[in-house]
Amino acid sequence: PALPPRISAAAHQELTKLGVRVLTQTMVTSAERNGLNTKGGEFIEADLMVWAAGIKAPDFLKEIGGLETNRINQLVVKETLQTTLDDDIYAIGDCASCALPGGGFVPPRAQSAHQMASRAMENI
Repeated sequence: PALPPRISAAAHQELTKLGVRVLTQTMVTSAERNGLNTKGGEFIEADLMVWAAGIKAPDFLKEIGGLETNRINQLVVKETLQTTLDDDIYAIGDCASCALPGGGFVPPRAQSAHQMASRAMENI
């Protein structure tokens, strides 16, 4: 994790309490309607999938059925954080390209991702 151990351990503990399975150092090779496939050959069933990774989104995002992406593979989203071409798909954090009202884009920072997560939760 990119965060200091004190912070990442606390976040991991809270997510685990909520029943979230947190996987680090796990490469996702593809996403399907009901889950994710990992490089290690594991299929992870999921109703809700959250991508949390570095600032260049993975190549497979540009190949997801007709969703709009930018030059660094981020999914282009509306201010509601829904993707521009499918209102049923939300994207937050580094994998989302969200324009700011005054120009520019939401920066790929932990604080921004946290704010986007809160906003997406309200919208879902």
